[in-house]
Amino acid sequence: MVSKLMLAVAELIEKELDENIRMALIREYREIRASLGYKREAKDYGSFPFMPYSHTPKGKGAKQPGMTGQVKEEVITRNIELGAKVENGIFVISPDMLELSEFKDDGTLRYTRFNTPITYTLSDNDSIEIAVNGSAYRKSNTLDRNESTDLFNRKGKIKEISVRIPRSILC
Repeated sequence: MVSKLMLAVAELIEKELDENIRMALIREYREIRASLGYKREAKDYGSFPFMPYSHTPKGKGAKQPGMTGQVKEEVITRNIELGAKVENGIFVISPDMLELSEFKDDGTLRYTRFNTPITYTLSDNDSIEIAVNGSAYRKSNTLDRNESTDLFNRKGKIKEISVRIPRSILC
């Protein structure tokens, strides 16, 4: 149930336009997130839902395919936290829910989306900058329509995405 609450709050954050309300929701979201397992010691948390199927009787095969609810909600909320989303067919990066503590000592955070490595690098710039396949950075938080289509099609045309993230937008 906690993960469902976390997902509901994350979805509200995505829609909220008032900055004061949005920041208050982010604070509440972080409190909810802290109560879940990934930030707690295993001895405090207990078991971890790592099996890809739920409610599958032993030896009977998958009867209810899919991940457990909490795992699905964690995947969805992590994507929201990373700020990588699709809007009107365009890949958009708005990572303002990330915390500075998530970045490595070298100022980077790396993950994959659509089978493509994405690297966030902290910067002191005033806006997000993006580069595709080692191109020059441009002041933008979106791929263009052709780049987005190439990314979604997973054909390997987009080998990497590099994003400079202003420290000022992170909490």
